[in-house]
Amino acid sequence: MEKDGFDKDSFRETLHSLHNKVRNISHALMPPVFKYAAFCDILEDYVSRQKEYFTGNIALNIRHQEIWDSLPAALTLDIYRIVQEGLSNAVKHACAGDISLQFDSNGDTFRFSIEDDGKGFDTTATTRGIGLRTMRERVENLPGEMTLTSETGKGTKISVIFHLADLPHP
Repeated sequence: MEKDGFDKDSFRETLHSLHNKVRNISHALMPPVFKYAAFCDILEDYVSRQKEYFTGNIALNIRHQEIWDSLPAALTLDIYRIVQEGLSNAVKHACAGDISLQFDSNGDTFRFSIEDDGKGFDTTATTRGIGLRTMRERVENLPGEMTLTSETGKGTKISVIFHLADLPHP
């Protein structure tokens, strides 16, 4: 492409623009429930539906629910999608007996984690799935940080942290 007069900067700008457009489209496809239900209620409903398919225990603990419920819907949608992917991975792949979802906030710093006691995996191995990659991209878009801890035979923990002050303002 460079040989044919390809402009890297123009290409980078186009990719960035496309990324933003796709992100805006995905936010426009927000499930209707986000318009009339509180975020914590949506999470509780999702977890209860997952319990129907999971033979182990799923525990959801949300501290300071009022703070989580006050976040903008577009932001909570990203968090919800991260939780969906993480919990889905734990239910489908981990062979876990227990899964724990923990949410906490002090008003500026937000933390949540998904932890299971399943079979774990080698985090350095290449995976064919896109789930973890998508989770990382969503966390980076918050912007936030994601930590993945797993070891074969010892379960998996995904931790996410973000700060309200770091979030883009509309």
